[in-house]
Amino acid sequence: MNRAIWHCVVGMALVPLAGCVQDGKAPSSKPVIAYEAQTEIVRQIAFPQVLWVPGQVVPAREVKIASRLDGFVHNVFVHEGDRVHKGQLLAEIDPAETNAAINKAKASITTATASLNDATEDVERFRKLAKTQALAKDQLRDAQVTAIAARAELERAKAELEVRLAELHYVKLLAPEEAVVVGRLLDPGALAGAQSPVLLLESLAPREMEVYVPVSMIGSIEVGGSLPVKLDDGAVFPGKVLRIVPSADSATRRVKVTLALHPDIFTTTGAYGQAQLHLRNELAIGVLHSAVTPRAGIPGVFVVDQNGIARFRSLELGRVHEGYQLVLSGLLPGDQTILNPTARLHDGHKAVIR
Repeated sequence: MNRAIWHCVVGMALVPLAGCVQDGKAPSSKPVIAYEAQTEIVRQIAFPQVLWVPGQVVPAREVKIASRLDGFVHNVFVHEGDRVHKGQLLAEIDPAETNAAINKAKASITTATASLNDATEDVERFRKLAKTQALAKDQLRDAQVTAIAARAELERAKAELEVRLAELHYVKLLAPEEAVVVGRLLDPGALAGAQSPVLLLESLAPREMEVYVPVSMIGSIEVGGSLPVKLDDGAVFPGKVLRIVPSADSATRRVKVTLALHPDIFTTTGAYGQAQLHLRNELAIGVLHSAVTPRAGIPGVFVVDQNGIARFRSLELGRVHEGYQLVLSGLLPGDQTILNPTARLHDGHKAVIR
């Protein structure tokens, strides 16, 4: 036989053998891994359209600790940043002038008392003489008027002493409430006039936030209501509407709204914040936040295809509302997503629906 023809016959004979397996067994395929899953059908959700308006954190109260007396600052016992308690001694005004006024008032009482005693004795003596007609009635009347004036002068001196003693309490400047010192305005040796602030405090009551709302939207806000609030760290929590200023800024056409922050939220005054205003609702595709999982750093969901196989689908996502996340692209209504997927679930696994 021709050698070329022989090689062709042998080659054709070997072709069927290439697909055979030893011992006559059929070739095996890769087993399909089953994954028990709970699913939800994708649908359209009413997502609110919102507007974030800027604002800043402010203290509930700002307290100026001022002197009620004219005098030099004697001592200041606190520094900026110190937390103080109600009734704590913060500063003292030199009491020298007050003590001098107290001593003067006491001296006036002594003088007035002596004058009243003399006048009273004159009245008694003149009254006896008047009975014997040894003294004119006009002289008795003059003595009585003098006694009345002396008594009035004594009462005036006593009142002056009470005022000066009360002022002695004002030389000690006390904290009116729990607060933090944010300003030390006068140091020892400085002259403090009446009503001159010595210290500036911020109340430790829950912080507030002031935001500025467009006039066109102020009708949707009411005192006692609630607005979502977001601070620099991105956390969102409710803020209670405390006050609405019934007047808009002529330049910005915005109205100041004050919100009370939650007592557990402590942040620095002056920090940036935002409040969320609800404009209207819009229908959009939403997926439960519990269905979203990252794979290789890409957010997405596992969708069960028509053959019951889990397929990973990357998504472009938007904001979250009531447990649902807005889907900008990647899903259609009617898609079946797997909830709470674990790290064991991979693309191609068989989904066993519970």
